[in-house]
Amino acid sequence: THCISSAASDVYKRQYLYDTDGNLKRQVTNGPFHVDVFQGINEKKREVYFTANGIDKNQDPYYAHLYKINLNGTALKSLNPGDYNTSINLSDSNQYFVSNYSRVNTIPKSELRDASGKLVMELEEADLSQLFAAGYKFPEAFKAKAADGITDIYGVIYKPYDFDSIKKYPLIEYVLSLIHI
Repeated sequence: THCISSAASDVYKRQYLYDTDGNLKRQVTNGPFHVDVFQGINEKKREVYFTANGIDKNQDPYYAHLYKINLNGTALKSLNPGDYNTSINLSDSNQYFVSNYSRVNTIPKSELRDASGKLVMELEEADLSQLFAAGYKFPEAFKAKAADGITDIYGVIYKPYDFDSIKKYPLIEYVLSLIHI
């Protein structure tokens, strides 16, 4: 029996493996990414499941995905890759999980995957037809450079449903930071 613990290391949260006496055996996750939530452990296969942000450098770092890694820190694998954010519900057996996924500019969907990440079946897609009939339009996602010219900043622009490019509108800015300690 083992214990998985999360702790902040620099600006990244990591997973650590402890024995039943509370002795640190090893650091399980390592790299320039943020481990978000411990989801489960398969002791027979010696794998731990967790959600994380920022592993795929080609994606918005705010998007969380499900990963598995061996308890010895090898074989990190994405189980639900894609250009969207996910919410995960892992079964008690760790054999399957439901992945609810979307972006601010897509229709939310749900799917069932097995523990290897293989798609078992699509479950549901939200019906936004009445919302669109009422004039709703998805917001526009964007990426820009910060003042340092290096750091990517991700954002979303919500426009009025009757937006007119000739008119002037007030701007409301909301800044969210993902620094977890």
